[in-house]
Amino acid sequence: MPDCPASQVPDCLASHAMVSIHVPICNEAPERVCRLLAALAALDYPAFEVLVVDHNTADPKLWEPAARDCARHDARFRFFHLGPLPSGRAGALNFARAQANDQAEVVAVLDADVVVLRHWLRDAASGFADPRVGVVWAPCLVRKSALDSVGGWAEWAITEDAALDFAISQGGWLAAAPAVAADHGPADFATMRLQAARRAYGAAQIVRRCWKPLFSPFARELTRRQRWHVVAGWLPWTGDALALMLLLVTLILTVGLSLVPWRSGAPIILCTLPSLGLLAYRMARARTAGARAVITELALSHTVARAFWNGLLGRNAPSLHQADPRQEPSWADGLPREELALLLLTWAALAGIATTHGLATWQAILWCAALLMQSVPYLAAASFTARAALRTWRPPASRPSLQPVARTGTGD
Repeated sequence: MPDCPASQVPDCLASHAMVSIHVPICNEAPERVCRLLAALAALDYPAFEVLVVDHNTADPKLWEPAARDCARHDARFRFFHLGPLPSGRAGALNFARAQANDQAEVVAVLDADVVVLRHWLRDAASGFADPRVGVVWAPCLVRKSALDSVGGWAEWAITEDAALDFAISQGGWLAAAPAVAADHGPADFATMRLQAARRAYGAAQIVRRCWKPLFSPFARELTRRQRWHVVAGWLPWTGDALALMLLLVTLILTVGLSLVPWRSGAPIILCTLPSLGLLAYRMARARTAGARAVITELALSHTVARAFWNGLLGRNAPSLHQADPRQEPSWADGLPREELALLLLTWAALAGIATTHGLATWQAILWCAALLMQSVPYLAAASFTARAALRTWRPPASRPSLQPVARTGTGD
């Protein structure tokens, strides 16, 4: 990358750094892809190309309109249809990497539902002013030399971006985030559950595959700061996974405590204190992230926990392919059956303790409090489903019209 004064970084990058923008799509709605292509054509960054790579889309009616729209733009826009691709998104990105312009210094990856502003690429590329920066999360721009140094995108990982973040950290590169980033439009609960499952499963995959650099005291691939950066990012998912195990233990112990007298307060304290700790963490998050974000996290906690355990055990990976966008989504598609079952079991256990012991002792009160706190995430998941069902059953005339997301960030 050319040397530039700090005050002239954006202009210097715009003049010299070629950016290859890769858009992997699978069963994507054509109008969504075309909207993204129009936004990319309007970028105020002159040195870029756009490679749209379709994979695992069987119906030509889904990918041919995007191919035609790509051809209507100038020669910087290219479309590729790969058909069946077992390696999925990561394989499509590796294909695009091989097809990229030889002059490209930066590779950008965008989903079709991302909303970009006209100045997005100019702002994001300024993050590479420091030659030590290998990736800028906006949402993903990676220095091509850094990508090549780690062998491209990890096709073994369900979340190739997380695997890239870990790999370039091992290689000594830094990560950065610009002031203005691209963003996604609103998602339904079923989509949020799938995205959360993929992220948690992908994190567990990395833990299972790369545990030595992360946890071995003899490994030197990562600095202490890099280890903490990775581990701290996974703490919420680990907390959700432990909370699920704690709930199962609590439900099992409840059966015994309902049948025999209280003999010791040890199991009560062991189950109550972690529940109080998790609740305190959620309340602290609500002050910074907002109540809505915390409620969403709570609703997704069981999905995250289940996916994290499956990832550690190497089983039941979430789907890699997007559903057919022509099928009308239903509130039942995101029905959290396991969450609803555990909610009913938890409340039944609470009622059993209250009935058996009559809340006459401090042990019974604490145990019921722990069960009540553990039921909150499952109640949050049920509330998302109830809200989606109410929207579906509302008369068409009273339903609000859906407007596309027009902008994000701090303005044009």
